Amino acid sequence: MTQAEIQSATSPSSTPRWNPRSVGLIVLAWLVLHIGGLFTPGLLDDVDSIYLEIAREMLRRHNYVTPYIDGIRFFDKPP
Repeated sequence: MTQAEIQSATSPSSTPRWNPRSVGLIVLAWLVLHIGGLFTPGLLDDVDSIYLEIAREMLRRHNYVTPYIDGIRFFDKPP
């Protein structure tokens, strides 16, 4: 074995380190993409769950004309 091989075998392997500039760029991209979503409504809010429940009741009752929710007729129009 040569001196270089012995030195490389005994020294800890050089792991790539994160450049502070690339970390800052990743954080900035994350902030730009997520700050805009703070002021938007959620994916499924209460209104959507009501219409999902109506669809489930229609399938359960086999009545596709009159919408029901918890056994009560529901005639409100979806948005």
